[in-house]
Amino acid sequence: MKFKFLFSLYALCVLMSCRSTEKPASGTASVESSYFMSQGDFLSPRTGSWTGRLIFPEQRMPDGGVWLEVYSAPKDVALPGSRVWLTLDQSDARVKDYVTRTTIDVDFATSGGRTEAALAKGDSVPARLNGLKKVSPLESLAGSRTESFASVVAGEKTVDSIEVWIHDGVFKGGKLLTRYEPVQITGKKVALVKFIGPGAGGTYRAVHYSPKGTDEFAGPEVILAAQESSLKLKLPVSTIADIEKSPLNDRGWYIFGEEVNGVFTIRALEPRGLMDPSRAEVSQAGSTYIRDENFKDEKDKKGKGWSVVIQKDNQTQLALGDRGLIISIFGGIGGPGGDKPIAIPGTPIKFFTGHFAFGVGQIVTDPFTNQPKLDIEFKQVYAHSDRAIVSGSSKWQTFSGSMERGQMYNRPMSEIFVKIPAFSQPYRFGDRVFDPMEEVNNELQVMMGRFRTGDGTGVSEVNATNSCVQDSNQAMYVAVMKMLEAIHAVPEIKTYLASHPQEADVVRLKKLEGIMKDYVDDIVAGAALRKDWKASLTSTLAIKREYPGGLEAVLNAIRIRKAVAPRWAHDNIADLLYKNGATEWFIRHDQIGGVIPDIYPMRPGFE
Repeated sequence: MKFKFLFSLYALCVLMSCRSTEKPASGTASVESSYFMSQGDFLSPRTGSWTGRLIFPEQRMPDGGVWLEVYSAPKDVALPGSRVWLTLDQSDARVKDYVTRTTIDVDFATSGGRTEAALAKGDSVPARLNGLKKVSPLESLAGSRTESFASVVAGEKTVDSIEVWIHDGVFKGGKLLTRYEPVQITGKKVALVKFIGPGAGGTYRAVHYSPKGTDEFAGPEVILAAQESSLKLKLPVSTIADIEKSPLNDRGWYIFGEEVNGVFTIRALEPRGLMDPSRAEVSQAGSTYIRDENFKDEKDKKGKGWSVVIQKDNQTQLALGDRGLIISIFGGIGGPGGDKPIAIPGTPIKFFTGHFAFGVGQIVTDPFTNQPKLDIEFKQVYAHSDRAIVSGSSKWQTFSGSMERGQMYNRPMSEIFVKIPAFSQPYRFGDRVFDPMEEVNNELQVMMGRFRTGDGTGVSEVNATNSCVQDSNQAMYVAVMKMLEAIHAVPEIKTYLASHPQEADVVRLKKLEGIMKDYVDDIVAGAALRKDWKASLTSTLAIKREYPGGLEAVLNAIRIRKAVAPRWAHDNIADLLYKNGATEWFIRHDQIGGVIPDIYPMRPGFE
């Protein structure tokens, strides 16, 4: 029996997915969405906010920088359409550490044939980087896509199609300096509209949001086009067919894109109603909701979206300015041409792994309605795949709502906004500030950069030891453990903690230490025994990943057994934080947007 259990676990681990399986046919870690300003019914990036698309340089420079083709910039600094040199500000010790740990030689020949196998399957791997020395994290971001997997931008297909927003850009000495990985965005403008129905020639009719009167959507009518995905997959990637019939249409959609031949072309969508904290239903189910009710009767929920808040004292307490951890998962595509769950040998049980990610979220002011809304910035530790999703930071509308490669149109998805003071707020001891969210963001940046290059091999893939869920949790573990160690390593702080046990930050710190003890003891119990996790705790250089097989791979999975599958990690971490007093806002949606016939949402985990 023990052998069968280990064998089955190993088989599951090998197939753990941090990618879809379709085949061809901030000065801190806080986020904001208010980089848009009003220009009539469409909003454009606010003056002072740097946005644009990354261009891999023909002539590489020692600083590892890339070109930014400017969409928006501070006044009198750069004009739209011009190029500025973007580089990481290595005068900051943290940034220098990030660059050192993610800069690596890329050589497909070192993959042992894995990169070639990925190419043969139709996966998008960074072919432009092959053979290059000392590839920086900005270069790996700008150079991730090839001609076969380029996005359509303003009607033109281009390989340099990683569109980004710069958290904290400073123009100095003729260069744009940043301390953070650029965040992937979509489009140059955004509007809030309600769809009416099809228009002539494949267009769609919609009406703009209007803040005046009782009818929120009494603004002018507009004719829209929708970008068609250029990816050649077995099932449609996206659609807005029948979107006017969606239950989410009454509250409207944020549409992202730009004008092409005089018509605004939608390149991404985001449902307004799901991001409104005032619309969340309050549930008293607690742990039962997390484990049993969050994913339930999925087939009956196709095309629907809803949100639920749980908290021990039954008070939502969600307010403007709140920030928190995002815990995200998506499930499978059921029906003809969809995903194939793993069959557990000798049983009728099937298992679909799904995909796991952390992120950071903040409740910000909606620039259209002036009401609170949630802004989500995913930290996607994502393996190379046929959807050409690039591992990195990305806004919700880009990962979920992109017409080119978004996930919301054909998958069930759950995003949890977790507000818990012990984790969500920084600690100040004298002149030293320690921010758990910031530290987790930093470690996830390192992991995302490593995934883009495959630690120099050119490919990141899912196996028994490495995956979206395992490596995201590795970053979480490393970040918080390092921070706690750094706090206790300062003698003055150690003395202060002992002499001020009732001070607010000291109480919160003890709470965080208790949460981490539960996390380590229960969810990643044997983390300290894993060579790869230990290396991340201590390394100050780029890491070359090892791929153990056989018994060691099985033991690695067992050591973090409750975080080895996306659904297990999603539920176990959410339940742990809820029991420690977190307010958790669940945002759920099942194959939303337009209607793709003959498919149905398939929950992650066991069926």
